[in-house]
Parts: sequence; C-alpha cells; structure tokens
Amino acid sequence: MPDMIYDHFRCIFIYHRGFAECNRDVAHGDASLEKISSDTEAILQNLGVETSWVLGHSGHTYMALDFCHRYPNKVLGCAIVGTALWV
Repeated sequence: MPDMIYDHFRCIFIYHRGFAECNRDVAHGDASLEKISSDTEAILQNLGVETSWVLGHSGHTYMALDFCHRYPNKVLGCAIVGTALWV
C-alpha cells in the first residue's frame, strides 16, 4: 500500500482461514466464502468498525465481493484489483 493512504484510512489486513498459519489441520469447509465473510464481520465488529471500504486483490476479490454482498450495510464501497471476473 502507498504510505499516503494511511493518512486517510485506517487499514486492516486480515489473513483468512486457510491462508494464515493454523494450529490444526484445515478442513475444506473452513475456507468457504461464507465463513471468511462471517469472520471478517466478526473482526470488524470486535474492532468497533461500523462501516468500511473493502479492497480485494487477485483471488481475494471474490472474498471482498462476497463480504459486500452479505453485509451491504457495512460497506461504503468496494475496490477490486488485478482480477478476471467470470459472470
């Protein structure tokens, strides 16, 4: 991220299930879009973030879009970068 972005936004980077280190084996269902979006909402709630901009890069754009779809009242806008979307 460009340094100047931190002058305007509070940036929260989340390592989602199946991507971050884990103290147990990860099951296939652990990394579903539904669970990742739910985890993201729980993290934002815990941090006291009521609304946010959401950014997804590459394969993570699908996670960003899923979060925006499931929690539209929590989203100010969404940016997707470096992806090919199939519709």
